[in-house]
Amino acid sequence: MAESSVPSFESAASGAFIVGLTGGIGSGKSTVADLFTTHGIVLVDTDLIAHELTVPGGAAMPAIEQTFGNGVIAADGRLDRAAMRALVFETARCASGFRGILHPLIRRESERQVAAATSAYVILAGPPAGGIGPLAPGGFTGCWSSTACRISRSAV
Repeated sequence: MAESSVPSFESAASGAFIVGLTGGIGSGKSTVADLFTTHGIVLVDTDLIAHELTVPGGAAMPAIEQTFGNGVIAADGRLDRAAMRALVFETARCASGFRGILHPLIRRESERQVAAATSAYVILAGPPAGGIGPLAPGGFTGCWSSTACRISRSAV
């Protein structure tokens, strides 16, 4: 079974509460995140982490190239997102393979950033469909969905 793409953060060294921030494209995630960061709150952005993993020399690139071939690698060595998107939407197997490479790396980096956080709580931002998902008990305190424009809290 593939590793879950949802960070557990059960033993975050920082002891910080984790607040999830999610929403679709153009929903205002960045605007909301900026409001928190201007007040010194640490932001862990899973979209940014994914982009960093797929730049030339990024940690995900060797496995992506080995699995999908050099047709998904741009001339400069970064992930050709359009080519990868075409493969991912073509078959469930390709989508699963891509997630299997990227999500464990995103999770590990997210956990590392949360553990290093120095603010009272951490904003964990990501896409709505399985990106940040329901985090394990012990660290997740709430979720702001900029798409739904509401705050929902889960038990601590």
